[in-house]
Amino acid sequence: MAKAKKKSKTRRGRTSTGFDAERLRRGAAAAVLVVGVGALVSGAVLGSSALEARAARAIHAGDAEVDIGWPALGEPASDADGTWLPGSERERLTALANSAAAGGRALDAEPLRETSEALMHTGWFERPPVARRRGDGAIAVEGVWRVPAAVIRHAGSERLVSWDAIPLPLIYGEGESGQMYLTNTAFGPGAAEPGRHAPWPGEDVRAGLDLLRRLKLAGLSAQVAGIDVGGRAADPRLEIVTDQGTRVVWGVGPDQFAPAEMSTEVKLERLRTLLTQTGRIDAGAARVEIFGPVILKSRGRP
Repeated sequence: MAKAKKKSKTRRGRTSTGFDAERLRRGAAAAVLVVGVGALVSGAVLGSSALEARAARAIHAGDAEVDIGWPALGEPASDADGTWLPGSERERLTALANSAAAGGRALDAEPLRETSEALMHTGWFERPPVARRRGDGAIAVEGVWRVPAAVIRHAGSERLVSWDAIPLPLIYGEGESGQMYLTNTAFGPGAAEPGRHAPWPGEDVRAGLDLLRRLKLAGLSAQVAGIDVGGRAADPRLEIVTDQGTRVVWGVGPDQFAPAEMSTEVKLERLRTLLTQTGRIDAGAARVEIFGPVILKSRGRP
């Protein structure tokens, strides 16, 4: 099987808040791949016309290269690869696609269908990617990639998730991913597997990801290490964990109502004020409460 070409130009994820792509690539060596490829179904065979028969003699399906359009890093790209997806994961996905595409007649639809289904089952794509045969016999794959948002820290490991809380196929040791994290989730990763395309259970995870998104969009995430989501599947109470281990008590999830709690806009403005006045979103204190009628600060450091 010829080695697949690596290609960086493709469709981008739709979320603009981004993540630490460089740390994700550096941490890839420590990641455990979660592989869950199920049985692949056979497809219908294209009819053969005289023209197709001539083309088939010139193309050998078993030798076809699979050329995957990798997710774009953004402009300007920070490395020659132009993608945030770690090289080890690109190699795994290429091998998986090549295996799915192997065999069958050159103009069969089956290798295209199986390639698409195998890649979709990894959990990386929002919907089945499109696999097309090029004139040179190679199979080109394009699709909409899920964009990593954070990791969920649970039982000594960190599981990468997308902005819509879908588990992605990379697991790290605790503290090894370099990404912002959610901790103290009500549920572990048990039923949350890539390929099922089901979000991580619990409102706490969605609320934590929503808060991370708001902080990023507001330019207030530089000192954020993670979000403690409070261990409650419903009606979570959120705390921002800073890069110094201090806590900023946020309260209910963004745009959720609770008596005596300030709005999301007021909470964000309070963080901006603290940052402007003290250089820190925690105001240099061990614990700050920003959800109530007034800002409350605890003395000392953690």
